[in-house]
Amino acid sequence: MPEPVDYDVAELVDTPTVMVDKQRLMSNIQSFHDTVTGHGSKIRSHVKTHKCVEIAKMQIEMGACGIAAAKVSEAEVFVEAGIDDVVIAYPVFGAAKWTRISRLAERCRLAVHVENETAVAGLSRCAQDAGVVIYARVEVDSGFHRTGGTPEESVELAERVAGASGLHFEGFTSHRSAFFEDGIGRPVSDLGREEGEFMLEVAELARGRGIEVEQIVAGSTPTGRSLAEVDGITEVVAGTYPFCDAGMGDLGVAAYDDVAVSILTTVVVRRSNNGYTVDGGGKTFSWSAYPGADPRHHGRRVGSNDYLASLTEEHGIVASPDGEAPKLGDRIPFYPAHVCPAVNLTDSLVVIDQGNVSDRWSVAARGKVK
Repeated sequence: MPEPVDYDVAELVDTPTVMVDKQRLMSNIQSFHDTVTGHGSKIRSHVKTHKCVEIAKMQIEMGACGIAAAKVSEAEVFVEAGIDDVVIAYPVFGAAKWTRISRLAERCRLAVHVENETAVAGLSRCAQDAGVVIYARVEVDSGFHRTGGTPEESVELAERVAGASGLHFEGFTSHRSAFFEDGIGRPVSDLGREEGEFMLEVAELARGRGIEVEQIVAGSTPTGRSLAEVDGITEVVAGTYPFCDAGMGDLGVAAYDDVAVSILTTVVVRRSNNGYTVDGGGKTFSWSAYPGADPRHHGRRVGSNDYLASLTEEHGIVASPDGEAPKLGDRIPFYPAHVCPAVNLTDSLVVIDQGNVSDRWSVAARGKVK
Protein backbone atom coordinates (compact mmCIF):
# COMPACT_ATOMS: atom_id res chain seq x y z
CA MET A 1 0.00 0.00 0.00
CA PRO A 2 1.13 3.60 -0.57
CA GLU A 3 2.63 5.47 2.32
CA PRO A 4 0.51 8.30 3.76
CA VAL A 5 1.50 11.79 2.77
CA ASP A 6 1.42 14.57 5.37
CA TYR A 7 -1.11 17.05 4.05
CA ASP A 8 -1.33 19.15 7.23
CA VAL A 9 0.54 21.79 5.23
CA ALA A 10 -2.53 22.09 3.02
CA GLU A 11 -4.91 23.26 5.75
CA LEU A 12 -5.00 26.71 4.18
CA VAL A 13 -6.03 25.18 0.85
CA ASP A 14 -9.73 24.59 0.32
CA THR A 15 -10.99 21.31 -1.16
CA PRO A 16 -11.19 19.64 -3.54
CA THR A 17 -7.68 20.56 -4.69
CA VAL A 18 -5.22 18.83 -7.00
CA MET A 19 -1.84 18.54 -5.28
CA VAL A 20 1.57 17.83 -6.84
CA ASP A 21 4.45 16.43 -4.83
CA LYS A 22 7.40 18.17 -6.49
CA GLN A 23 10.03 15.73 -5.27
CA ARG A 24 8.13 12.74 -6.63
CA LEU A 25 7.45 14.62 -9.85
CA MET A 26 11.13 15.33 -10.45
CA SER A 27 12.13 11.80 -9.48
CA ASN A 28 9.63 10.29 -11.93
CA ILE A 29 10.82 12.54 -14.75
CA GLN A 30 14.49 11.81 -14.13
CA SER A 31 13.99 8.05 -13.85
CA PHE A 32 12.00 7.78 -17.08
CA HIS A 33 14.35 10.07 -19.00
CA ASP A 34 17.44 8.22 -17.78
CA THR A 35 16.03 4.88 -18.90
CA VAL A 36 14.95 6.05 -22.35
CA THR A 37 18.02 8.12 -23.19
CA GLY A 38 20.27 5.43 -21.73
CA HIS A 39 19.18 3.21 -24.61
CA GLY A 40 20.00 5.90 -27.17
CA SER A 41 16.49 7.25 -27.85
CA LYS A 42 15.27 10.78 -27.35
CA ILE A 43 12.34 11.45 -25.02
CA ARG A 44 9.53 13.79 -26.01
CA SER A 45 7.09 14.76 -23.26
CA HIS A 46 3.40 14.74 -24.13
CA VAL A 47 1.90 17.75 -22.37
CA LYS A 48 -1.70 16.52 -22.67
CA THR A 49 -1.23 14.99 -19.21
CA HIS A 50 -0.26 18.07 -17.22
CA LYS A 51 -1.05 20.98 -19.60
CA CYS A 52 1.31 23.04 -17.46
CA VAL A 53 4.11 25.26 -18.79
CA GLU A 54 6.23 24.93 -15.64
CA ILE A 55 6.29 21.14 -15.90
CA ALA A 56 7.01 21.17 -19.63
CA LYS A 57 10.00 23.44 -19.10
CA MET A 58 11.18 21.22 -16.25
CA GLN A 59 11.01 18.18 -18.54
CA ILE A 60 13.07 19.95 -21.22
CA GLU A 61 15.63 21.06 -18.64
CA MET A 62 15.84 17.42 -17.55
CA GLY A 63 16.55 16.14 -21.05
CA ALA A 64 13.37 16.03 -23.14
CA CYS A 65 14.01 17.02 -26.77
CA GLY A 66 10.71 18.93 -26.93
CA ILE A 67 7.02 18.45 -26.38
CA ALA A 68 4.10 16.71 -28.02
CA ALA A 69 0.66 18.30 -27.83
CA ALA A 70 -2.71 16.74 -28.51
CA LYS A 71 -4.34 19.64 -30.32
CA VAL A 72 -3.37 22.84 -32.13
CA SER A 73 -4.77 25.04 -29.36
CA GLU A 74 -2.73 23.11 -26.79
CA ALA A 75 0.43 23.59 -28.84
CA GLU A 76 -0.26 27.33 -29.14
CA VAL A 77 -0.12 27.75 -25.36
CA PHE A 78 3.35 26.22 -25.13
CA VAL A 79 4.77 27.99 -28.18
CA GLU A 80 3.58 31.29 -26.68
CA ALA A 81 5.53 30.29 -23.53
CA GLY A 82 8.73 29.93 -25.57
CA ILE A 83 8.94 26.20 -26.29
CA ASP A 84 10.35 25.82 -29.79
CA ASP A 85 10.31 22.09 -30.64
CA VAL A 86 6.72 20.87 -30.89
CA VAL A 87 4.91 17.88 -32.35
CA ILE A 88 1.15 17.91 -32.70
CA ALA A 89 0.57 14.22 -32.07
CA TYR A 90 -2.81 14.10 -33.71
CA PRO A 91 -4.03 13.72 -37.31
CA VAL A 92 -5.10 17.36 -37.61
CA PHE A 93 -7.80 17.92 -40.20
CA GLY A 94 -9.49 21.02 -41.60
CA ALA A 95 -8.48 24.24 -43.35
CA ALA A 96 -8.76 26.45 -40.25
CA LYS A 97 -6.43 24.21 -38.27
CA TRP A 98 -3.95 23.82 -41.15
CA THR A 99 -3.73 27.61 -41.35
CA ARG A 100 -3.06 27.86 -37.61
CA ILE A 101 -0.39 25.19 -37.93
CA SER A 102 1.37 27.13 -40.65
CA ARG A 103 1.39 30.20 -38.41
CA LEU A 104 2.84 28.19 -35.54
CA ALA A 105 5.54 26.90 -37.89
CA GLU A 106 6.75 30.51 -38.23
CA ARG A 107 7.59 30.49 -34.51
CA CYS A 108 8.97 27.02 -33.79
CA ARG A 109 10.08 23.76 -35.30
CA LEU A 110 6.68 22.15 -35.79
CA ALA A 111 5.83 18.60 -36.78
CA VAL A 112 2.35 17.19 -37.22
CA HIS A 113 0.91 13.71 -37.64
CA VAL A 114 -0.72 12.87 -40.98
CA GLU A 115 -2.64 9.81 -42.06
CA ASN A 116 -4.43 10.70 -45.29
CA GLU A 117 -3.77 12.40 -48.61
CA THR A 118 -6.32 15.17 -48.08
CA ALA A 119 -4.51 16.40 -44.98
CA VAL A 120 -1.17 16.22 -46.78
CA ALA A 121 -2.52 18.39 -49.62
CA GLY A 122 -4.11 20.89 -47.23
CA LEU A 123 -0.99 21.23 -45.09
CA SER A 124 1.12 21.62 -48.21
CA ARG A 125 -1.02 24.51 -49.51
CA CYS A 126 -0.98 26.32 -46.18
CA ALA A 127 2.77 25.85 -45.74
CA GLN A 128 3.44 27.26 -49.20
CA ASP A 129 1.13 30.22 -48.61
CA ALA A 130 2.93 31.02 -45.34
CA GLY A 131 6.42 30.37 -46.72
CA VAL A 132 7.24 27.83 -43.99
CA VAL A 133 8.27 24.21 -43.71
CA ILE A 134 6.04 21.87 -41.73
CA TYR A 135 7.54 18.56 -40.65
CA ALA A 136 5.26 15.58 -41.12
CA ARG A 137 5.16 12.22 -39.35
CA VAL A 138 3.03 9.55 -40.96
CA GLU A 139 0.83 7.65 -38.52
CA VAL A 140 0.88 3.87 -38.64
CA ASP A 141 -1.72 1.62 -37.05
CA SER A 142 0.30 -0.73 -34.85
CA GLY A 143 -2.73 -2.41 -33.28
CA PHE A 144 -4.84 0.18 -31.47
CA HIS A 145 -7.00 0.72 -34.60
CA ARG A 146 -7.55 4.36 -33.67
CA THR A 147 -5.54 6.19 -36.33
CA GLY A 148 -3.03 5.35 -39.02
CA GLY A 149 -2.87 2.98 -41.93
CA THR A 150 -1.36 -0.38 -42.65
CA PRO A 151 2.40 -0.51 -43.29
CA GLU A 152 1.81 -0.52 -47.04
CA GLU A 153 -0.64 2.38 -46.89
CA SER A 154 1.67 4.34 -44.62
CA VAL A 155 4.65 3.94 -46.93
CA GLU A 156 2.55 5.08 -49.90
CA LEU A 157 1.49 8.14 -47.92
CA ALA A 158 5.11 8.81 -46.98
CA GLU A 159 5.92 8.97 -50.71
CA ARG A 160 3.20 11.61 -51.10
CA VAL A 161 4.55 13.64 -48.19
CA ALA A 162 8.11 13.46 -49.49
CA GLY A 163 6.95 14.96 -52.78
CA ALA A 164 4.75 17.69 -51.30
CA SER A 165 5.95 21.29 -51.37
CA GLY A 166 6.21 22.96 -47.99
CA LEU A 167 6.36 19.65 -46.13
CA HIS A 168 9.34 17.67 -44.90
CA PHE A 169 8.80 13.97 -44.32
CA GLU A 170 10.40 13.07 -40.98
CA GLY A 171 9.39 9.48 -40.51
CA PHE A 172 6.78 7.22 -38.98
CA THR A 173 4.95 7.35 -35.68
CA SER A 174 2.45 5.22 -33.81
CA HIS A 175 0.67 4.97 -30.48
CA ARG A 176 -0.49 1.62 -29.17
CA SER A 177 0.37 1.59 -25.46
CA ALA A 178 -1.04 -1.29 -23.40
CA PHE A 179 -4.75 -0.70 -23.78
CA PHE A 180 -5.52 -2.08 -27.22
CA GLU A 181 -7.72 -5.17 -27.44
CA ASP A 182 -4.96 -7.76 -27.76
CA GLY A 183 -2.66 -6.07 -25.27
CA ILE A 184 -4.69 -5.96 -22.07
CA GLY A 185 -3.20 -8.28 -19.47
CA ARG A 186 0.05 -8.88 -21.32
CA PRO A 187 3.45 -7.75 -19.97
CA VAL A 188 4.08 -4.15 -20.95
CA SER A 189 7.73 -4.98 -21.58
CA ASP A 190 6.69 -7.36 -24.36
CA LEU A 191 4.26 -4.85 -25.82
CA GLY A 192 6.86 -2.10 -26.05
CA ARG A 193 9.43 -4.29 -27.78
CA GLU A 194 6.80 -5.64 -30.21
CA GLU A 195 5.72 -2.15 -31.21
CA GLY A 196 9.31 -1.06 -31.70
CA GLU A 197 10.09 -4.02 -33.93
CA PHE A 198 6.91 -3.42 -35.92
CA MET A 199 7.85 0.21 -36.52
CA LEU A 200 11.35 -0.76 -37.66
CA GLU A 201 9.78 -3.05 -40.25
CA VAL A 202 7.68 -0.17 -41.59
CA ALA A 203 10.77 2.02 -41.82
CA GLU A 204 12.70 -0.66 -43.66
CA LEU A 205 9.85 -1.08 -46.12
CA ALA A 206 10.03 2.64 -46.87
CA ARG A 207 13.82 2.68 -47.13
CA GLY A 208 13.57 -0.19 -49.59
CA ARG A 209 11.64 2.18 -51.85
CA GLY A 210 14.25 4.89 -51.57
CA ILE A 211 12.46 7.00 -48.93
CA GLU A 212 14.69 8.58 -46.30
CA VAL A 213 13.38 7.90 -42.79
CA GLU A 214 14.85 10.13 -40.10
CA GLN A 215 12.54 9.39 -37.19
CA ILE A 216 10.94 6.16 -35.94
CA VAL A 217 8.67 7.15 -33.08
CA ALA A 218 6.23 5.45 -30.73
CA GLY A 219 5.66 5.00 -27.05
CA SER A 220 3.60 5.60 -23.94
CA THR A 221 4.23 5.60 -20.22
CA PRO A 222 3.57 1.84 -19.85
CA THR A 223 5.63 0.79 -22.88
CA GLY A 224 8.20 3.56 -23.34
CA ARG A 225 11.02 2.00 -21.35
CA SER A 226 10.97 -1.30 -23.24
CA LEU A 227 10.32 0.42 -26.57
CA ALA A 228 13.56 2.34 -26.10
CA GLU A 229 15.44 -0.96 -25.84
CA VAL A 230 14.74 -1.62 -29.52
CA ASP A 231 17.78 -0.49 -31.48
CA GLY A 232 16.69 2.01 -34.13
CA ILE A 233 13.84 3.69 -32.28
CA THR A 234 14.80 7.35 -32.36
CA GLU A 235 12.18 8.92 -30.10
CA VAL A 236 9.82 7.86 -27.34
CA VAL A 237 6.71 9.94 -26.67
CA ALA A 238 5.02 9.60 -23.28
CA GLY A 239 2.69 11.69 -21.16
CA THR A 240 1.67 10.22 -17.80
CA TYR A 241 5.13 9.39 -16.44
CA PRO A 242 5.78 12.64 -14.49
CA PHE A 243 2.63 12.12 -12.41
CA CYS A 244 1.61 8.45 -12.65
CA ASP A 245 -1.75 7.62 -11.06
CA ALA A 246 -3.71 4.86 -9.34
CA GLY A 247 -4.38 3.19 -12.69
CA MET A 248 -0.66 2.92 -13.40
CA GLY A 249 -0.30 1.44 -9.92
CA ASP A 250 -3.05 -1.11 -10.56
CA LEU A 251 -1.33 -2.16 -13.79
CA GLY A 252 2.08 -2.48 -12.13
CA VAL A 253 3.57 0.25 -14.30
CA ALA A 254 4.38 2.42 -11.28
CA ALA A 255 4.50 1.99 -7.52
CA TYR A 256 1.68 3.74 -5.67
CA ASP A 257 4.21 5.64 -3.60
CA ASP A 258 5.68 7.09 -6.79
CA VAL A 259 2.38 8.78 -7.71
CA ALA A 260 3.04 12.52 -7.65
CA VAL A 261 -0.55 13.77 -7.89
CA SER A 262 -3.27 13.44 -5.28
CA ILE A 263 -6.60 15.16 -4.91
CA LEU A 264 -7.31 16.50 -1.45
CA THR A 265 -10.97 16.19 -0.40
CA THR A 266 -13.09 16.74 2.68
CA VAL A 267 -15.41 14.17 4.27
CA VAL A 268 -18.95 15.59 4.06
CA VAL A 269 -21.05 12.49 4.89
CA ARG A 270 -20.51 9.41 7.08
CA ARG A 271 -22.65 6.34 6.51
CA SER A 272 -23.53 3.50 8.87
CA ASN A 273 -21.71 0.90 6.74
CA ASN A 274 -18.38 2.66 7.39
CA GLY A 275 -18.53 4.23 3.97
CA TYR A 276 -18.36 7.98 3.51
CA THR A 277 -18.74 10.72 0.93
CA VAL A 278 -16.17 13.34 -0.02
CA ASP A 279 -16.54 16.65 -1.84
CA GLY A 280 -14.87 15.52 -5.06
CA GLY A 281 -16.99 13.85 -7.73
CA GLY A 282 -16.87 13.33 -11.46
CA LYS A 283 -16.16 17.02 -12.04
CA THR A 284 -13.00 16.61 -9.96
CA PHE A 285 -11.75 13.07 -10.57
CA SER A 286 -13.47 12.38 -13.94
CA TRP A 287 -15.10 9.07 -14.77
CA SER A 288 -12.27 7.93 -17.02
CA ALA A 289 -10.34 4.74 -16.29
CA TYR A 290 -7.77 2.60 -18.07
CA PRO A 291 -8.96 -0.64 -19.64
CA GLY A 292 -7.52 -3.50 -17.61
CA ALA A 293 -7.01 -1.47 -14.43
CA ASP A 294 -8.91 -2.28 -11.23
CA PRO A 295 -12.55 -1.67 -12.30
CA ARG A 296 -13.83 -1.09 -8.76
CA HIS A 297 -12.59 2.41 -8.26
CA HIS A 298 -12.17 5.95 -9.56
CA GLY A 299 -9.37 6.68 -7.12
CA ARG A 300 -7.47 5.22 -4.16
CA ARG A 301 -7.09 6.86 -0.79
CA VAL A 302 -3.46 7.58 0.01
CA GLY A 303 -2.16 5.18 2.66
CA SER A 304 -5.37 3.16 2.91
CA ASN A 305 -7.44 0.45 1.23
CA ASP A 306 -10.35 2.89 0.86
CA TYR A 307 -11.38 3.65 -2.69
CA LEU A 308 -13.81 5.83 -4.62
CA ALA A 309 -16.46 3.26 -5.50
CA SER A 310 -18.71 5.61 -7.46
CA LEU A 311 -19.03 9.23 -8.49
CA THR A 312 -21.78 11.67 -9.19
CA GLU A 313 -21.01 15.15 -10.44
CA GLU A 314 -20.00 16.61 -7.07
CA HIS A 315 -19.93 13.57 -4.76
CA GLY A 316 -17.30 10.88 -4.32
CA ILE A 317 -18.79 7.81 -2.62
CA VAL A 318 -16.05 5.94 -0.78
CA ALA A 319 -15.94 2.29 0.22
CA SER A 320 -13.95 1.52 3.37
CA PRO A 321 -13.22 -2.24 3.34
CA ASP A 322 -11.18 -2.06 6.55
CA GLY A 323 -13.92 -0.19 8.41
CA GLU A 324 -11.75 2.82 9.16
CA ALA A 325 -14.11 5.59 8.15
CA PRO A 326 -12.77 9.06 9.00
CA LYS A 327 -14.63 11.78 10.85
CA LEU A 328 -16.77 14.47 9.29
CA GLY A 329 -14.53 17.28 8.12
CA ASP A 330 -11.41 15.14 7.83
CA ARG A 331 -9.28 16.02 4.83
CA ILE A 332 -8.49 12.93 2.76
CA PRO A 333 -6.14 12.69 -0.26
CA PHE A 334 -6.87 10.26 -3.10
CA TYR A 335 -4.77 9.21 -6.06
CA PRO A 336 -6.94 9.65 -9.18
CA ALA A 337 -7.53 6.55 -11.30
CA HIS A 338 -6.63 8.44 -14.49
CA VAL A 339 -4.67 11.63 -13.97
CA CYS A 340 -4.90 13.21 -17.46
CA PRO A 341 -8.63 14.04 -17.51
CA ALA A 342 -8.57 14.88 -13.79
CA VAL A 343 -5.93 17.58 -14.32
CA ASN A 344 -7.93 18.96 -17.23
CA LEU A 345 -10.79 19.64 -14.79
CA THR A 346 -8.85 22.05 -12.58
CA ASP A 347 -7.49 25.56 -13.07
CA SER A 348 -4.30 25.07 -11.05
CA LEU A 349 -2.05 22.64 -9.22
CA VAL A 350 -0.94 23.22 -5.64
CA VAL A 351 2.74 22.30 -5.36
CA ILE A 352 4.07 20.55 -2.25
CA ASP A 353 7.85 20.71 -1.90
CA GLN A 354 9.43 18.88 1.05
CA GLY A 355 6.34 19.23 3.18
CA ASN A 356 5.52 22.84 2.36
CA VAL A 357 3.01 24.42 0.00
CA SER A 358 5.55 26.12 -2.24
CA ASP A 359 3.72 27.24 -5.36
CA ARG A 360 0.60 27.14 -7.48
CA TRP A 361 0.99 26.26 -11.15
CA SER A 362 -1.62 27.19 -13.74
CA VAL A 363 -3.08 24.43 -15.90
CA ALA A 364 -2.54 26.81 -18.78
CA ALA A 365 -3.76 24.54 -21.58
CA ARG A 366 -6.87 23.36 -19.76
CA GLY A 367 -9.81 22.85 -22.13
CA LYS A 368 -7.71 23.40 -25.25
CA VAL A 369 -9.41 20.83 -27.48
CA LYS A 370 -9.49 22.50 -30.92
